[in-house]
Amino acid sequence: MNVSVSCAGSWKKKRDTIKALAERLKELLPEYESSPSILCRRHYSMLLRRLSEPELAERLSEIQAKKLEDLDSRLRALIESYDYRSKRSPSEEEINALGETIEFLRGRPVVSGLHHRNRREKRWPLKLR
Repeated sequence: MNVSVSCAGSWKKKRDTIKALAERLKELLPEYESSPSILCRRHYSMLLRRLSEPELAERLSEIQAKKLEDLDSRLRALIESYDYRSKRSPSEEEINALGETIEFLRGRPVVSGLHHRNRREKRWPLKLR
């Protein structure tokens, strides 16, 4: 397989970043838990494979599951708000859940916030606002 120098460099950088994150996860986990960010599937699995402490891996899995459950509930609420019987409009958080879910499934960073929301608006064909 022929890999370009830039791709190989990019892969090495990702691998090194995941390694550094795994080494410092114990101190960074509270910060991750309280942040609106969600690790994408790819980076979450890479990080999980790097962890040598089962308790730390279990805690990371619990936090990730909680974040994904929250994302799921916001997405369900968004879908329910578009039901013709619904009398309420979707909240800003519910609207953002759609793009965040797509980003998560695509393996891209998921961060709630104005900057990312504006970036998505430019390329998202549905006008949910």
